[in-house]
Amino acid sequence: TRHSIQLLLPLIGATELDDWPGGTNQMMEAASPLVQNMLKLMDPTSISVATTESTSSSSSSSSSSAASLDIQESIIEPNDGIRGIFSQATNPIDDTCVVLLPS
Repeated sequence: TRHSIQLLLPLIGATELDDWPGGTNQMMEAASPLVQNMLKLMDPTSISVATTESTSSSSSSSSSSAASLDIQESIIEPNDGIRGIFSQATNPIDDTCVVLLPS
C-alpha cells in the first residue's frame, strides 16, 4: 500500500529573512524525527490490545514494547537531503519504507 503524506514542519533556525536558511537539507532534518515517530506509532506491536477472559467480567491489557521496531535512515541525495527511512519489525509483513522528499 502506498500513501503520500504532507507534513507541516516546525520552523528550526528561522531568521527574519528566511524560514529555512539551510534549504532543503534543513527541512529534511526537521521532517525526519516526525516521520520516525509516525513509523513508531504505526508499529502493530506497540498497540495495546484489550482482552476479556470468559470466566470474569474484567478486562486486562497486554502490550509489547516498541523495541521490536528497528528504524534506520539513509541519505539518498546529500545535496537535496532526500532520505530513505526504513523500519524493520519482528514480523516482515509489518516492515515499512519511507522516501522523504522536499517540496
